[in-house]
Amino acid sequence: MAMTDQQIQLVIAAQNGDVKSFEELYGVYHRKIFALTKIILKNEADAEDILQDTFITAWRKLYTLKAPQTFSVWLQIIARNLCNDQLRKKNIAVLLDDEKDIEDFDTEEPEELLPSVYAERTDLQERLGRIIDRLSDVQRQAIVLYYFNELSVEEVSHVMECSKGTITTRLYLARKTIRAEIEEQEERSGEKFYGIIGIPMLPFSKLIHSYLQSTSMSENAANTSLNAITQSIGSGTETAAAASEIKPEKKNMTLGAKIALIAGIITVISISAVLLATMISGGKNSGEKPSVTTDNNTTASNMLKLNKSVFLPGEKIAVTVTGDIAQVLDGTWNGAWIGIYKTGAAHDEYSEYQYVGYYENESAEQKFFTAPDEAGSYEICLFHDNGSAAEGFITAVSFTVSKANNPDK
Repeated sequence: MAMTDQQIQLVIAAQNGDVKSFEELYGVYHRKIFALTKIILKNEADAEDILQDTFITAWRKLYTLKAPQTFSVWLQIIARNLCNDQLRKKNIAVLLDDEKDIEDFDTEEPEELLPSVYAERTDLQERLGRIIDRLSDVQRQAIVLYYFNELSVEEVSHVMECSKGTITTRLYLARKTIRAEIEEQEERSGEKFYGIIGIPMLPFSKLIHSYLQSTSMSENAANTSLNAITQSIGSGTETAAAASEIKPEKKNMTLGAKIALIAGIITVISISAVLLATMISGGKNSGEKPSVTTDNNTTASNMLKLNKSVFLPGEKIAVTVTGDIAQVLDGTWNGAWIGIYKTGAAHDEYSEYQYVGYYENESAEQKFFTAPDEAGSYEICLFHDNGSAAEGFITAVSFTVSKANNPDK
């Protein structure tokens, strides 16, 4: 569900340092964030802790959000990443992909109807909860994000870092499993509701929403978390407005410093002239990519590695970022992302993208893409998350999609 104009204005006000507006955003989103953190962590206390960390992190990072209308998705990306970090600290495996999710379902099926009694009776709500708990990690997250947090399939794919087809598949498999489990458990108990004429039915979406609402955090817990968040962001934490206005301390410059400054300006002018000449001569479309080098001489062009160079349409592509993103971005880093591009396409014409190493100064994990259906030459490009895609380009690696039967191994 798209954010309202009022919610977008709250985000803008919060970016300007308005704590009250940020508290209102907490009121809008805390139940959704708690539902997501709880379904991932399966522990209410941990879920409440990550809820607080999510909003504190969002406050500190608000100045990096360039599109206020994406705040809802951005907030849920933060929550999911913090949950995954928590699981890793506890040495719990983080399942980012489900090998059972192998088929994309392109057609929309009619919405499933389930007996409304599962939203009314406590014992049946608990039964439904146990069925949901037995779903795979990624299926549970998908149904929370789609049915309770009311994100679109595309938005869910951004949060979960996968294709829209994969999300559609996960939702389909979750619905199929829940329906089958309900029927099986009714057969065992001898108390049948599903498929009985005259039994009131609810759409699957409303039943899931009702269950998650019933297991949401209490008002007391929500208020306690809000107080902790408000105390944290009100205790000297840098705001978006303050961050954008930070200026270096003014000092009297020595003659040597002034000479160095003038030399630096001349160097910048010279470099700018070379870049301008390159652009005028058609360098932008020549296929040349800027080379980025870190202080420790790690070249960004060596950062991306693929499992192979030729793929069949629809085949899984494994991408590994081998360098340290934080070093490559030289201290300006907020996060980075990778996307698939047709060779020669503009940087706003990606077919799929994923965030990498977001919110943590560490090397990114392996990511997976699906090879495009159309045969041809493609690139996977790495960008930093400051500014537009064209400004943020770091490096790229090429691959080919071929309909031949024997792509390279």
